[in-house]
Amino acid sequence: FLYAPGLAKEDFKVSVEEKVLLIVAKKKEQADSSWQRQEYNPGGFERRFELNEKIDEGAINAKYENGILLVTLPKLAGFETRRQDIGID
Repeated sequence: FLYAPGLAKEDFKVSVEEKVLLIVAKKKEQADSSWQRQEYNPGGFERRFELNEKIDEGAINAKYENGILLVTLPKLAGFETRRQDIGID
């Protein structure tokens, strides 16, 4: 997940190209002359994440809600994480 307060869903572009997940955010400029000083003004950013062969690129999805972008990277069949609880003596 990625914290992105002050941005809208329309400000994001999420794509995959050649095993690289690209997340780009560009905030649209707003002409608001009522501000004398603004402490936090989120601009834009770009993040790249290299994907491995375990990720199902066709099933990647993204959701933006309440200032948080959540990108889900499901694994292909056969690469699921297995969990084994270990007892403590």
